[in-house]
Order: sequence, then C-alpha cells, then structure tokens
Amino acid sequence: MQESLLKGLGTQEIADILSTIPPDDRTKVFVNFPDKLIKEGVNLLPEEERKIALTLIGYERNSVGRIMTPYNVQANNTGL
Repeated sequence: MQESLLKGLGTQEIADILSTIPPDDRTKVFVNFPDKLIKEGVNLLPEEERKIALTLIGYERNSVGRIMTPYNVQANNTGL
C-alpha cells in the first residue's frame, strides 16, 4: 500500500515527505520498501539527511542502531 501511494505522488512531494519524517521513523518506512525504492528515496534527500539515512539503514534489522535517532537533547542539572 505504501509503495502504491508513493507511485501516485510526484518526486518533489516524495522528497518533501521523506525530508520531514524523523530519521528513525523514516528508517521504519524504508525497511518495508524494495531495495530499488529505498535507493530512489534516499537519493531524494538533502545531503545531510541522506548520510543519516544511509547510516541507519546500514545497521542490521532489529538492531538498536536501526531505531536510534541522531537528534538528542541533553539536560544538565545546574542546581537552580
């Protein structure tokens, strides 16, 4: 169904959607795609997002690497 929906969208629409999905969620979407469609999708991403996508896809299925996000928040207790 996902592949069918993507085929109905234009290239720019797909690029916009993939660019706005958080990296860990985007990886979950890609995991269900055929390799050719993953490659096409990754190539639509801006360079920095492409690097992130390729890194996450490079981890083994069902590994923690596939579900992590590169965006982290650090909070420090400053005692205020």
